[in-house]
Amino acid sequence: MGAVENFLHLRPARRVNSHAAATSKDRGINTVTFIDFEKVPKRFVIYGQLLLVSLVLKEWDPAVETFWMGQGDREVTADNPAYDASAPVISRYRDGACVWETCIQEQPKSSEARAATKCRELDAAMSGAKHRIFTRLDGLAAAVRFENCLFLNSLIQRVPMDRFTCRIERRILDDVLSDEGCTSLDDLLGKRGIDVAKMLASVGRAIHTGRVTADLNLEPIHLLTPLTTSVGVTA
Repeated sequence: MGAVENFLHLRPARRVNSHAAATSKDRGINTVTFIDFEKVPKRFVIYGQLLLVSLVLKEWDPAVETFWMGQGDREVTADNPAYDASAPVISRYRDGACVWETCIQEQPKSSEARAATKCRELDAAMSGAKHRIFTRLDGLAAAVRFENCLFLNSLIQRVPMDRFTCRIERRILDDVLSDEGCTSLDDLLGKRGIDVAKMLASVGRAIHTGRVTADLNLEPIHLLTPLTTSVGVTA
């Protein structure tokens, strides 16, 4: 599929690559988004904004080891590979827990909606997992975190690990945190000998893995946002 890449590394589709995709009943009913993550070895193709928010938050939750999409109402094929919100987001956490998350606009009110939710809960339980619901209100409550995660995602995607090494920048970041316990982008970007893009990516990956802590919920990340060492995390 052809796409136009923007600074958030979200790619709305402009073309389709087969007659089957072009004539699909799902064609044109929603925005198609392409996004690359590091916790999953594939590119996600998805319909809908709420599902996008859920996936981005999973990618940037250090407690989540990996995640994938379960089976939803629509068939996902090579010709029409996009998932929609009928498919659960299945997350495996570093402590071994597994959670199925269903994205819906609001808590189920009708008997039919409650029955569908109960069926999903039973399916999750049969797989040894818990089930929860992610609504539009949950997404709005996480708006600041979501925007920060998108910003950080763009930083690390611009400096892919298979093409660039960031040894100097990571060493400086580790040394500063070891000596002072806290730093900021303003301080790090002023260090001699660093590459700005690599330093931003190094900070982004350190937050991504949980080695460094920043408050992503309070306000948009800025040059003076405190960056601190995470206790007990060495990844």
